[in-house]
Amino acid sequence: MRRFLFPLAALSVAAVLPLVGCGSGNQLTAKVKGTVKHKGAPIKAGAVSYYHESLGVYNSVIDKEGKYEIETLPSGNYSITVDTNAYDPDRKQATYGAQRGPGAPGGGDETKRGGGGNKASGGDKANAKRQEKQKEERANAERQGGYGPPPPKTKEELAELFTKLDDKYVDRTKTPLKATLKNGSNEVNLDAD
Repeated sequence: MRRFLFPLAALSVAAVLPLVGCGSGNQLTAKVKGTVKHKGAPIKAGAVSYYHESLGVYNSVIDKEGKYEIETLPSGNYSITVDTNAYDPDRKQATYGAQRGPGAPGGGDETKRGGGGNKASGGDKANAKRQEKQKEERANAERQGGYGPPPPKTKEELAELFTKLDDKYVDRTKTPLKATLKNGSNEVNLDAD
């Protein structure tokens, strides 16, 4: 009886092994590229995000010709958002550590506070150093294709790049942009009209 159990067990394992890893939907086997347009013209700056139904989000920057590309992502169904708000010239840009004066933390009337922002304590030098470091980090992130606000530009430069889109294109629950990606190369051109 023992003689037959070992070959039977080995045969069972051999039959199950090819099925291991059949969940190919979880593998990063697709890539996608395309062009993003608004009213027939390419969007010159922004970000495209592909939201997989269960496996996360995959992002790409939109270049000046409206093109984007994501090299590795799983095949499957996606909701797609397009966000150009970082390039809005009227958007108030965040400034960190620049708030000084009465009522501001660490600034203002030094007799009522502990002197947090006065020149004698080195507060202004530390603040300038911190701002310079943040500026350098933003520039490095931009060179490496990072996300977040663009490096500081003039209002005119931002206005040239900015395309105002309907809010539904930024919200992944409201976007009408959808795609089903297959394994291999996919081309998905997006119209955000």
